[in-house]
Amino acid sequence: MHLYKNRIYVLVILIVVGLVAYFYIANNKTERNNMSASKYSLENDNKHKINTPPKAAPVSSSEEKITPNTEIIYKYYYELDDKSVEEKEQAPYYMINLDKEELVEKYSDWEIKNFSSKQVVMEKTLKEKSPLYYRIGEKDGYIAVYYEKPVNGISLKEITDTPISALPKDEQERIKKGIEVYGEDELIRMLEDYSS
Repeated sequence: MHLYKNRIYVLVILIVVGLVAYFYIANNKTERNNMSASKYSLENDNKHKINTPPKAAPVSSSEEKITPNTEIIYKYYYELDDKSVEEKEQAPYYMINLDKEELVEKYSDWEIKNFSSKQVVMEKTLKEKSPLYYRIGEKDGYIAVYYEKPVNGISLKEITDTPISALPKDEQERIKKGIEVYGEDELIRMLEDYSS
């Protein structure tokens, strides 16, 4: 057991000595390379001072680009119902570092209304109905809410706790036919009216 401990101590000491030697050699190599590079640079600078034309000042790119903090505003105009919808988000990763020309090229079906590193406004006109329509209807004897989608038709969003039988007959008929509602606010208002 004592011999085993001695071997471990020797192994640990060898590893430590090896690491110290490695870092010492690597550090000296880096210093020598830096010195020879700076010496070479100084020698070459002195040789070419007479023959080289003056260097032009570096041109800084004043062209604005999209950054991670840029606010992107998407404006959709729906021709069939004359509605506009606006969505905002921070620049997605795939837009970061794009300039205006690159954005116009990548999003050729959009109109770029404003472009700066703070905000980009993009507009698109669609020949369809806005996606913010809902239909209040009936499902299994209860008031139900459906999404009204231009492509897929209607699909169930939720079934409320309000039985249709609790409403007057004329409202029951309207709901059975389906009541078209635009926007979340109007939907909430109508559902509150039916539940009270």
